[in-house]
Amino acid sequence: MGDGHDGVGNIFKEISNKQDRREILYGYHLNENLQKVGGSMRRLKQAEKYLGQGDIESAKPLLTELKKETAVNFCRF
Repeated sequence: MGDGHDGVGNIFKEISNKQDRREILYGYHLNENLQKVGGSMRRLKQAEKYLGQGDIESAKPLLTELKKETAVNFCRF
């Protein structure tokens, strides 16, 4: 489990094969970074709800249309 930092992924690559790799979003940092996106609180709350349920596909459209750099960075995260 990690927070999206490349270092964690690189370590995991060394100790497992690709078939066993699973990426898990760490909730605390996920929400912390979501709040940096800015914009509509209603949109952020809806995205937070989806992400909290593990429903990334429903959260994506709420965030990918935003052009602000913080939103773009969050979507990469």
